Amino acid sequence: MNRRVGLILSLLAAILTLWLGYMAVNHADELRGCRSHNPSNPWYVRQWRAAEEPSLLLQSQDPKSLRSERFTWLRTFHAPVFVRLDWLADGQVRMTATELTGAGGYDPGVVARRVERLLSREERADLDRAKRTLKPFRQFSLTCWGGLDGSRWMLEASESGKHVFIDLWSPEEGPIRAYALKLLGLTGWAYDQYYY
Repeated sequence: MNRRVGLILSLLAAILTLWLGYMAVNHADELRGCRSHNPSNPWYVRQWRAAEEPSLLLQSQDPKSLRSERFTWLRTFHAPVFVRLDWLADGQVRMTATELTGAGGYDPGVVARRVERLLSREERADLDRAKRTLKPFRQFSLTCWGGLDGSRWMLEASESGKHVFIDLWSPEEGPIRAYALKLLGLTGWAYDQYYY
């Protein structure tokens, strides 16, 4: 009896090993796409163009480029919101926040409002503390799927030769959500619901 159980367990382990190998080989591009190819997704590009947002992926290819970070919030039935931080040569950080007239799951519309300003020393220090504590850019997308009603939370960072792109569907908690809410707070805009 024990020999039969051992044989069955060994067979199951072999099948699992083969399946995991198959998934690693045949789905590696899909998983890479979740993390690094999404900035080329035509849907996202259309939203960024409507907001007059630059491609941080292309920006990262310039060896002289300074750091930029962007939170893209595409809520299915509400206006798309973008908060971008650009580090300047003098050490200051400029925030550009844009909200469109459309809906994240439909037509993006046009720019409804925009705010551009330099962050205060206190705001920069607060963001640095949040990054050290939350480590949002060390996370990654675990799945490529979304849903019918919810929101995309995309966090992106670009610097000379480096680009990080994290795309989550409706995160209820975690470091990416916490850091993104901190970026939204810099805009001074209020939202009734931060639905996920």
